[in-house]
Amino acid sequence: MFPHADELNYFIEVAKTKNISRAAERLGIRQPSLSAAIKRLERQLGTEIIIREKTGVQLSRAGLRLLKSAQQLLDDWDEVKYSALRENKEAVGHFTIGCHSSISLHMLPDSLPTFIAQNPGIELSFQHALSREIVEAVISWKIDIGIVVNPVSHPDLVIKHLCHDMVSFWHNPEKIQSRDVLIYDPALMQTNWLLKTISESNRYKQYIRSSSHELITKMTLEGFGVGIIPGRVAQTHGRNQLEWVSKDQPGFKDEICLVYRREITHSMGAKKLIEEFKLTNYEKNFY
Repeated sequence: MFPHADELNYFIEVAKTKNISRAAERLGIRQPSLSAAIKRLERQLGTEIIIREKTGVQLSRAGLRLLKSAQQLLDDWDEVKYSALRENKEAVGHFTIGCHSSISLHMLPDSLPTFIAQNPGIELSFQHALSREIVEAVISWKIDIGIVVNPVSHPDLVIKHLCHDMVSFWHNPEKIQSRDVLIYDPALMQTNWLLKTISESNRYKQYIRSSSHELITKMTLEGFGVGIIPGRVAQTHGRNQLEWVSKDQPGFKDEICLVYRREITHSMGAKKLIEEFKLTNYEKNFY
């Protein structure tokens, strides 16, 4: 059990005055209350910290060690309180944003450079993983804000809709070498759904697998074959050369959302960052 800050302050005053009565007077508390606080500290430490004498008190060896640490503990606690209060009132702090690497390339607000310039007290870190892993990290306080696809409702999460996307089959009609080659990310649930949907009419005979949407898009752009790609990724990296394989092809509709714990909005910096994402106009929906 960690001692109360008042108890440490009381102990420091006793160490300075080497007299319980004088310390109580300087602290403005009754002597029995001060003696009780010292005894609580001794119970927590499991040893005596002062040696009572007729003319006053002396610190024991444990008391001397505690005195060296007590002031640093109080200083650290004051710094924590100051930082917490400052984050509540000012746009300051370090925030971790989690998202899939491909999402980060087309979902970060265009105004983010201006936002950073206007809020010099805010620092950002980015972590990249699958959406389900990002959601778990937000729930467990490892990530502050997540940009995720198709999040499942959770009592600890606030979920805010940003836009829609569509995962489907794309090709470069000017360069494609073989329509029998399919390039895709096997870890995506959307990919598995699409493959099941076309299982009876599947014409693909050769497969190229990659966990990088950027690489899948590049290979599709260069004519390796047909790529299963989110629409926003295809448009961001496809240089306006990629098209749907056919207008009546199946597609998996995605919802891209912002997720965070409600408690984080107590921080002014986090609140302003969340608003920056919510106010961004993600105009084009691919569905």
